[in-house]
Amino acid sequence: MQQIQSPTASTEKKSVILLGASNLTLGWKPAIRALQHVVPGEIDLRVCLGMGRSYIDWSALLIRRLPGIIQCGLWENLPTTGSSAPLVLITDVGNDIVYMRDPEEIFQTVEECLRRILAWRPDARIAMTGLPLPSVEALGKTRFLLMRTMLFPGCMMTFQQIIERSRVLNALLENYVQKNQIPFIKPEGAWYHLDPIHVIPSLREKVFRQFFSLWNTGDVRNTGVQAAATPALPATAVRTVAGYARRTAQPVYQSPQLVVSAW
Repeated sequence: MQQIQSPTASTEKKSVILLGASNLTLGWKPAIRALQHVVPGEIDLRVCLGMGRSYIDWSALLIRRLPGIIQCGLWENLPTTGSSAPLVLITDVGNDIVYMRDPEEIFQTVEECLRRILAWRPDARIAMTGLPLPSVEALGKTRFLLMRTMLFPGCMMTFQQIIERSRVLNALLENYVQKNQIPFIKPEGAWYHLDPIHVIPSLREKVFRQFFSLWNTGDVRNTGVQAAATPALPATAVRTVAGYARRTAQPVYQSPQLVVSAW
């Protein structure tokens, strides 16, 4: 994969890696506000996001396609950091279920992401979120068919198949984090409403603060300190639109307090 030039992080900046999909996309600005609250100081943020984003392979939303997180340019563009441990969040793991991937394959891909992170920086502080099982299980077959048609029209799996595979994947993730002592959050049913997989807008910043608190940095921004401006949703480095390849130079946003690159 061709490397897209990305600046080396200053040792003064805290390196943060966020791997996710639609919740990270829809909640981008709340997530940035939450991040600036939990991690004071300068931040070098590198993200993988996108509606319907797959961890395994290319995925599409209408005419836009994105590479799988395991395939993207992040891994060739991890920052050179100083003595401060990088902060990593892995979330939105369930999309590949509706792409009819086996739970074991999904888990192995997430595990490979973790292996790469720890090979890069063994001291990385990693946190992970589980699947929103309570809200998905409460969906019911009628609402499930509506949501499947709207969000994942190519999926032909039944409601029961989705539930069973989600439970298997979630169990694999829980077993892994317990064995490796990785902080883990189980999404709460109260975070969702009619949409069973996307957090209610009014709760997004609160939920992201809860996610980021798993890093246990011990640092919370003084409320009297002004946060950096919140950048717009970043354009991913490599994507296709209507079949045409598109590339965006990274980072897509730079300020004295925050640098953002999207892969």
